[in-house]
Amino acid sequence: IADPEEIKKKSMSIFCEETLRLVRVLVFVCLIVISSQGQSLTYESDFTQSQSAFDNGNFVKAIQLAEVSLNKNKISSQKTRTIKGLEIIAYSQTTLGRFEEAESTIQKALQIVSESEVEPLQKANIYFCASWLKRRQRQFPEAITFSKQALSVNPNNSQIQGEFYLNI
Repeated sequence: IADPEEIKKKSMSIFCEETLRLVRVLVFVCLIVISSQGQSLTYESDFTQSQSAFDNGNFVKAIQLAEVSLNKNKISSQKTRTIKGLEIIAYSQTTLGRFEEAESTIQKALQIVSESEVEPLQKANIYFCASWLKRRQRQFPEAITFSKQALSVNPNNSQIQGEFYLNI
């Protein structure tokens, strides 16, 4: 017959080993979660810097920062961030007169928008970006068509309505 004290010690040892194993798994999971949140903050920071460069008229830097963000974002494949980055790049390219590049960037964004579930405002913003490109190219009928497409995405949204009326 086994000694009760020996059984108690063995049970405690097994319990401690299992508890330690569980703690290790929990620590590992926490590290993964913290790491992924850090990446998310990095992406947001990059897009914020890109938007800031655009807002300050530094379009070349805005393009560079947005491209870096897009490359990092390929890992997480979040369509919202990808579309925002492409939007910043396209507006910057249009402002710099790089119309062919802007057209290509807008086409990429429109493809993602058509294949994905995205916020209506974000989808409308891509159409407005295309409209602005066409206005800069003095292709006014096409510009109006893109503005109408933006409005059709969510006709009751006051922000989209305002942008539409500014574009026509």
